[in-house]
Amino acid sequence: MGQNTRIINKFEYWSVDDCDCSLCVHHTENDSPCPLDACCITDIKAEAILREVSAENKLAAASVKGGGVLPWLDAEQIKKAKEVDLLTYLQESEPHELVKSKYGTDEYRTRTNSSLVISKGLWRWNKGGFGGKTALDFLIKVRGMNFVDAVKTILDTRDAVASQGAVAPSSPCASFASYASSSPADCAYALLGEGITQMPLKAGFKLPDTALLPANAVSYLQKRGISPEIINRCLAKGLLYESRKHQNVIFVGRDENGNERFACQRGTKDDFKADVSGSDKHYSFSLSGENPDSRQLMVFESPIDLLSHATLQQKRNLSSSFGGASDSKLDSATITDSISVSVPDAHRLSLGGTSDVAIIAYLERNPAIEQIYLCLDADEAGQTAARKITDKLATDSRFKHISVFNCPPQNGAKDYNEVLLSTISAERKYKQKTTSRRNEAVI
Repeated sequence: MGQNTRIINKFEYWSVDDCDCSLCVHHTENDSPCPLDACCITDIKAEAILREVSAENKLAAASVKGGGVLPWLDAEQIKKAKEVDLLTYLQESEPHELVKSKYGTDEYRTRTNSSLVISKGLWRWNKGGFGGKTALDFLIKVRGMNFVDAVKTILDTRDAVASQGAVAPSSPCASFASYASSSPADCAYALLGEGITQMPLKAGFKLPDTALLPANAVSYLQKRGISPEIINRCLAKGLLYESRKHQNVIFVGRDENGNERFACQRGTKDDFKADVSGSDKHYSFSLSGENPDSRQLMVFESPIDLLSHATLQQKRNLSSSFGGASDSKLDSATITDSISVSVPDAHRLSLGGTSDVAIIAYLERNPAIEQIYLCLDADEAGQTAARKITDKLATDSRFKHISVFNCPPQNGAKDYNEVLLSTISAERKYKQKTTSRRNEAVI
């Protein structure tokens, strides 16, 4: 936050610029990930954006916490959202989340948060040490939604139920048809929870709704060590965003015309992973190199590993450009030891697992590729997949001009995100040691 927040954390007219991460008391100068589980000023940043948008439209928005009218909502909508208790909301929108408690006929718990208890119109999250009554409180305090998205989520659920003329079925898997309009995350949780493994036919591809702010997604990616510049690049290109309902990171794959054809989800608060229903694996998540004419392709199992390697490459480029500085000498050596292959202008592709569908389709669309670097995980599954892909490309006449290199992560790391986090840790320790020596010299 700005200089005033050194004394008072929340003042009357903070701006979006005051919410810059570089001004935060938790910010570190060595590009290490934020030490917090979630951004400490998510609500403040949301209010700042709402206020500035309101000013541009010459609308006066009252404070979110004061429950005033906002540019996207009127007083009646907010009132309706506040009237919905948590049990009703979950019964209507996420019945699979409810688990009957053995301690009382009117008591429920949830699959995601087993320490959250719902009883007699109230709820309490024992792990978090707080509780409430309404679904609005739950979505904001437990799931980390901003006020506007939380209200819209509740109203959307109510509208959907009203249009059906009946409450959603209490049994989440009473029929596959009941999930025709559900999110992929809801459907996956429900079907797996009921032990059903045969999925219904895929519906048309539709991306999950977008959150007003990607605060949870950005915070999660930064904790994984991903560079802010790379995150912003992906956000600007529409390659990733945060879903409104579950605050998942959504990685988007596009076709040659820029149309969304694939998306996979990664939970920011749990280990949830799933492709969005209807996704076409032929257009898996990818990141083009800075040189659009590059003939080199690097291949990873997941978007996180892809972005991790891009961050390592960025770090190496930066440290190399300051080769005369003593600090960056060790940084450069550390990164060189960790990153088994450095290709500055290469394109990057995520397979979304170990299948060869994405890479074959990518090569068919990009016949100019001449070198492929397989950066799959160092475990048995990853290396088995690397061998199979290498053999398949070698026996396909269309790809015989391509040289294939196997480049798993080094130094005992399973994947490139482990490499990145290890590198960041080594950099931090070295800088702390250097700073300590300098301080001792001054004394």
